[in-house]
Amino acid sequence: MFFEFCNMKLFLPTFFAFLVFSALVTCQPACVLTGNWTSLPVSSSLVHIEVFQNSNGSLVVHATPWGWQTAPGQVLPGGLVSVTFVGADSPSISRITPSAYPDYNTHEPAPNCTAMFNWCKFPYCPVPEPPVWPPWPPPAVACGLSRQPCPMPTWEPTWQLNASTCMQPANLTGYLDPAATARWGLISLDWANAHDLWVNFSDPTQASCEETLVEQARRIKAANPNTRVFVYRNMELALEWLASERRAMLNSSYAGFFLQYEHGTGHGNGTVYNEPIPEGSQYFWDFRNKLVWQYWIDVIAGGPLATDNPWVDGIFTDDFSGIPAEHPNAPSNMGLSAQEVIDIATATQNAWTAVTNSLVAKQKYNWQMFGGYDGTGPTITQSNCQALMTQLCQPSTQQVPLMMGVNQAAVDQSVAAFLVVRGPYAYIGYGWIGQNVFPPWFDQFDLDVGKPLELCTQTSSGVFSRSWSNGLAAIDCNSWTATLKF
Repeated sequence: MFFEFCNMKLFLPTFFAFLVFSALVTCQPACVLTGNWTSLPVSSSLVHIEVFQNSNGSLVVHATPWGWQTAPGQVLPGGLVSVTFVGADSPSISRITPSAYPDYNTHEPAPNCTAMFNWCKFPYCPVPEPPVWPPWPPPAVACGLSRQPCPMPTWEPTWQLNASTCMQPANLTGYLDPAATARWGLISLDWANAHDLWVNFSDPTQASCEETLVEQARRIKAANPNTRVFVYRNMELALEWLASERRAMLNSSYAGFFLQYEHGTGHGNGTVYNEPIPEGSQYFWDFRNKLVWQYWIDVIAGGPLATDNPWVDGIFTDDFSGIPAEHPNAPSNMGLSAQEVIDIATATQNAWTAVTNSLVAKQKYNWQMFGGYDGTGPTITQSNCQALMTQLCQPSTQQVPLMMGVNQAAVDQSVAAFLVVRGPYAYIGYGWIGQNVFPPWFDQFDLDVGKPLELCTQTSSGVFSRSWSNGLAAIDCNSWTATLKF
């Protein structure tokens, strides 16, 4: 049984944010799982986590300051949902109950005190409520955050499997080896790629990150002209080591492009807020200013150091959910009100939509439009197999951009699942996995599959298959086995 919508809100200490745990959630149609959660003792640094379940059964996690991620999980018999938050070793399971309140923008009490191992919900637990709550993020308006499908790419689609692979590498010491990049279909270059070549710690105004990323893109294209290459941008932060952004940061006439310290009246006092790191200054974009939108479209996402360059096929837009993203203390440091934070975040997401629409119009694209935020989206596991395949084995999957991750302990199952459900604009591979980490290439990626002859078919409970011109792909979630007859 799949329910219309479920939302669970948790507040966890920052250092616990990536622990793995599971929750068995009793859901009712259109229920909203709300509540204010904390640990014992109360931490001064809290993380806001939400879990959403759509009508098709998909599970999505939003965790400030890290954004949206797909949540492994499945709907269980008896109206239960098993949700696992990714990150560590072993899950803990506890039941929580839905709140009767439908408004997930407010802090509402649950009907009773519900314990979740060492976590408690306010206000019925014997834990004092913090005097000031961090602001809830606004309802997402950007398709990459709101769980609504984004527009498809307008470039020529491909069904070739090795051309449908993706990764996000970052070699700190220099350029990537062309022999290693040539086989991949889509490569998104992190800002730290070739870091040691472009960084200038003594004078960040001389850093050449964007130029080096474009040169890396040229080298990748020289090895394989069909590989699509994206370059890094950040929609929360203006980064001094990016030349297109530095131009505005160092020009006082552009001060209105950036968030400033507040006097509590909603007007900046003229001092731009900065959180510098060794590579250079980090200002915060203020997309309430529509001039920033156009600057992004023309210069940062476009322009000769981005998608107006023939070597660049798209951009990776980090932190496009807007403030506070990865800088949870920035709003209080600036004196921003809760409403200002909501307005800035909403403006950022609306600007992202305008930027990505401009990319699609010129046959370019954006990594986050595939729906996996900084990662790839769903990765098949034995525990989520049936729920995930049931969700993706729908004709509508053919009309949306898709990325799927690789379960390195189950490569056959990963590739089979991808081939069974994929549409014309789909990739399998890796999102962000760290610096100086080059993901493995598997022989299965080189299968010559041809073109699909049909859509995904569920032949029996838990068994999904699809015929291709060169063979058959199938996955049996009951026995956790895959068929790749190519």
